[in-house]
Amino acid sequence: MYRHHPQLQRLRELLDEGAIGELAMVEASFHFVQQRAEPLDIRLRPDLGGGALHDIGCYPVDFLGWLTGVEPDEFGVVASRDRPGGADTRVAVSARYGDVVASLQSSFDADFRAEARLLGSEGALHLPDVFRSDVHDGTATIRLERGGDVTENEVAGDQYGAQVSHFAHRVATGTPDPDGAALTRRTAATLARIARAAHLDVPGAES
Repeated sequence: MYRHHPQLQRLRELLDEGAIGELAMVEASFHFVQQRAEPLDIRLRPDLGGGALHDIGCYPVDFLGWLTGVEPDEFGVVASRDRPGGADTRVAVSARYGDVVASLQSSFDADFRAEARLLGSEGALHLPDVFRSDVHDGTATIRLERGGDVTENEVAGDQYGAQVSHFAHRVATGTPDPDGAALTRRTAATLARIARAAHLDVPGAES
């Protein structure tokens, strides 16, 4: 749903305008504290696709795929399970996408964060609500830091409503969404590579 918030369009404009110079590094993360009281919660069921990587780690991975248009050339990953054979609850990935180096993190054990930072040769961009603008009634902030000055861009939108409208339009008109489909395939392929590297696709394996 976050793909449909207009903040991404504004972010792309800022990058194309050279607002932070040459993009060098990206930090993207999604965290929240997942209660362990409900044993049937799908998030804690690796046999049903649960775990931090697939539940919320997919957002930073998808964001980098959208931002760069490619899968990572190389990466390293560390992960931790809540118990032997259980779901992954903490995942950290360091990756290289061409010349861009990225740090991608997700966990069920840290205070809520759903943000991204883009560091360039002439400044930085901070998106504190890139994945969950709905926590501020749909208003997302893009903070530009350059030359000691800080400028805030507020972008309003309803990412869930826009997602539904986009889907309904595609169905009603029978038109495909090749860009969206390509990004989804890219994200799925990258997640599979990360899971294999961390042995998260092997029940009970150490990660």
